[in-house]
Amino acid sequence: LLESKRIAAVIRLQDDLHPPVDSEDCPICLETIKHVNSTTITRLFCCGGWICKQCSNARKDKDKEGASDEMYRDKCPLCREEFPNEGDYKELGTRALEHSNKGKAWAQMYFGARYLNGIHDFSLDEKKGLKLIEEAADQRDPDALFMLALEYNI
Repeated sequence: LLESKRIAAVIRLQDDLHPPVDSEDCPICLETIKHVNSTTITRLFCCGGWICKQCSNARKDKDKEGASDEMYRDKCPLCREEFPNEGDYKELGTRALEHSNKGKAWAQMYFGARYLNGIHDFSLDEKKGLKLIEEAADQRDPDALFMLALEYNI
């Protein structure tokens, strides 16, 4: 028991001194997200920001219960812009396109995956999809790096 506590303290100290390269703090709860990718965060398409999955789920639960403040319901917690209707992929695409044109890796990955798979009203275009994913991977986007490895069967 003492040894496991000592090891846990050493690991915490190591993480504090040398955090993982792709770690950031959630802007809501300030918890450190060690590996920022699509499984650990929820992307906000309006401003391009993100919040951790726990904060996102808590916010959705409050909205369902009607416990959230009316002023903030269905609005981005960072920029306060209204969220698009659920399943409105055209609106999400329009918002993501603005970020993609600015060279944001997450948005390039979003479009690349859709072109690669031909989903959500995107025509199947593997060449264009791979180009976008490669651009995102060049910026070290973890999801793009993973997708690229899958495509090249590494």
